[in-house]
Amino acid sequence: MEKSPVAGEILAYLGRHTALPGLQPAYSIRYSLCGSEPALTLHAQYQEGETIRQVGYALPGTPLPLAKALLCFCYENAVALESIADILADFGTGAVVPLPCPGV
Repeated sequence: MEKSPVAGEILAYLGRHTALPGLQPAYSIRYSLCGSEPALTLHAQYQEGETIRQVGYALPGTPLPLAKALLCFCYENAVALESIADILADFGTGAVVPLPCPGV
């Protein structure tokens, strides 16, 4: 877990993964939770070398303790960006609303 340097950010986790030849490149994934109830948002950013991809989701009505637990789950399981919406939907956060992410 890292201290959140971004204004409005509640909590952030940064996972750094080493290169495993033939299996995976070196990469990092940063998961963060922003806003306040009832308008929390979850963001994830994947970086491999100079390539950066990101996703964000509004979690309307999701209680803060559940949102924190989901953020931790994503970090501890290195959930891929493409799977985050499914995880959020599966664990009963209600409506999961994709957010536009600005270019990096």
